[in-house]
Amino acid sequence: MLWILVHLKTCALQVMHGLLFGMDQSRANQWIHVLFEGLKATLRPLGDTPARSVTELAQRLGAAEVEAAAVVVPAEVPPTLYDPSAPAPAPVLASPLRTPRHN
Repeated sequence: MLWILVHLKTCALQVMHGLLFGMDQSRANQWIHVLFEGLKATLRPLGDTPARSVTELAQRLGAAEVEAAAVVVPAEVPPTLYDPSAPAPAPVLASPLRTPRHN
């Protein structure tokens, strides 16, 4: 359990995770798949697997979808190319280490 929990928490590359536990990448890949299924099988009867939708989360919490949606942290939305309400970017200052070129 420690092995798969460390992998899920750190999201380490399989090569690095394998090195951490003394195995090559292909063996780490095999263990990730085996142990992850075991973890899900253990958590499922307890109702502790991640909810994959707001509807499922609302059912688990015994709440309305609106209430469940309030506890979900939305993904950060990338800024649009032009947003008039956004603050103006800071001016780019010349580096004190760079001298101007004279042609």
